[in-house]
Amino acid sequence: MNYTPFGMFFRTLRVKHHEILSDASKFLNVTSAYISSVECGKRPVPEEWASLIAAHYHLSRAEVSELNQAIEDSKTSIKINLSRSGAAQRSAAI
Repeated sequence: MNYTPFGMFFRTLRVKHHEILSDASKFLNVTSAYISSVECGKRPVPEEWASLIAAHYHLSRAEVSELNQAIEDSKTSIKINLSRSGAAQRSAAI
């Protein structure tokens, strides 16, 4: 199975704390299947997960930084609001 950087980080964290997907699904309030799809890159990492994971595992500042970097490295797309952009700016963004 191919994991994103976030997926590898989160899976390692769960194993280190002797937790399985169903344990994480409880504190993240999602299904195990949803977590699995995020870990494999089929879905983006929800914004609120970084703070939930950091709080649940009592991560240090260095670990939070590593988590945030793993989330950034796992992104496959970005969203750009072009509603206030001119034609040239829209063209450049596209």
